[in-house]
Amino acid sequence: MIEIWRKSKAKTLEVGSAMVFEVTLVLSAFIVFPLTIKALSPAQYGRYTTLYTIAGFAVTWVYASGGSALVQMLLQKGKTLSSSLRVGRRQVVYLAVPSAAIGLVVTGATIGVSMLGPALIVFGSDLFLAGIAEMNISAVYALRDTTNSTKIRLVGPLSKCLGIVFLTVIHHASLLTLVLNNLLSTVAVFGASILMLRTISAAAREDAESRCTWRELLRLSTIYAVSMSAYTVQDNGDNLALAAFRPAAEVGQYAAAYRLVSTAMLPLRAVTTAAARWFLPPDDRAGGHLRKSVRLLIPTAGYGVVCGIGIIAVRPLTSIVVGTKYHDAVDITVWLAGFPLMRAVSDLPTLGLLGLGRNRLRMILGLGGASVAAIAYVTLIPRIGWRGGVIGTYISESAVALAGWYLLVRCQRIADAEYAEQLASGGGVVDAATVAAAHDGHSHLLDRDTGDLEPGVPDQHPRGPLELMPETSQRPEVSEL
Repeated sequence: MIEIWRKSKAKTLEVGSAMVFEVTLVLSAFIVFPLTIKALSPAQYGRYTTLYTIAGFAVTWVYASGGSALVQMLLQKGKTLSSSLRVGRRQVVYLAVPSAAIGLVVTGATIGVSMLGPALIVFGSDLFLAGIAEMNISAVYALRDTTNSTKIRLVGPLSKCLGIVFLTVIHHASLLTLVLNNLLSTVAVFGASILMLRTISAAAREDAESRCTWRELLRLSTIYAVSMSAYTVQDNGDNLALAAFRPAAEVGQYAAAYRLVSTAMLPLRAVTTAAARWFLPPDDRAGGHLRKSVRLLIPTAGYGVVCGIGIIAVRPLTSIVVGTKYHDAVDITVWLAGFPLMRAVSDLPTLGLLGLGRNRLRMILGLGGASVAAIAYVTLIPRIGWRGGVIGTYISESAVALAGWYLLVRCQRIADAEYAEQLASGGGVVDAATVAAAHDGHSHLLDRDTGDLEPGVPDQHPRGPLELMPETSQRPEVSEL
């Protein structure tokens, strides 16, 4: 009984730690978002969010996927901290240069050459500085725990809030100064990550035979990056299509509505992010990962329903928050009321596939969803505007959910059959209880009775990063808030 209570308490603390950060994001959004739309017209806000959308695609390749891979190298493969960080930081620099160049070209083509100056600041901040910081945070997250990485991440939204309040008070809030404010918050996070990393570097073990190589990290990062890029297309392709085919003001209205809905979904993201760590270790029980996914479906889908009803119910309050300039955004939020439920249903099977080690299949699933989304956006948005973006989102989310659950059921049956065959033949079956993760020099093992991982193993967001980019895992806008 005591052991069950201890494990339940550990799970609660994991979710609670993630919730602390998500609640901070919600509170900061209530400050930052109204002040941002007050300072910018719908057309300016449309260009602003499009700029960060472009950066979001680059971030996936530059460091979000690399951070996920780095954590896996440290925890599952036992690579040394110094070699993993060295390779990871080098990868960030090598990938950031061409990504920034491509981003500048896309920026000039979609929202005009007048945005190249802010784009330089954004790409320098969110690709180079944030990339190195993310590698540091990933190491802290892997070798310490969620609490320590959360402390670093809290620096970002808190400093951002202080900055935008200051800019508003002195009446200097503009597109350029908001970008500079985001740069300063990134610098603050970078400094905090360096300080926290120093506390674990001295205690980290160094084994010459367990060094991480560039090829290993790049190969694993590429698998993550392709999958994450596909979901980025699915999530943000509507913004780019709107920017290409519709007026900037319409893009701003749509982006504002999505920001409101995404804010309401933050508790859902906290639960899925914290729960994802329970899928990481192998589970040789019959239907293990499928049962975990189904078990999580009840609370997450329930919240999705409540969240959707709440979005419709608080429509009058939303009108007050956004003001008359963004009156169309209020109507768009009602159209998006079903999105929380759709995201809850489509995220869970990817967690189960992660637990089954089907990374390539998750990548294919993401590519399929992205293809459906891209076709829907390009077909519908030029004709019916933001409504096409909403309809395309629902179509792609439904496709991913249906295919994801089908693949999870099929892969779980295959895994169960293979394990039963190994047992029957007396082959070398790796006991799941031997799966350990390095955490403060101790092992945290998979519990054979519950299938849960003990504290210390980091989580992986169902669509890619390991809680690496809390502001972007729903709709990647990097440090847009």
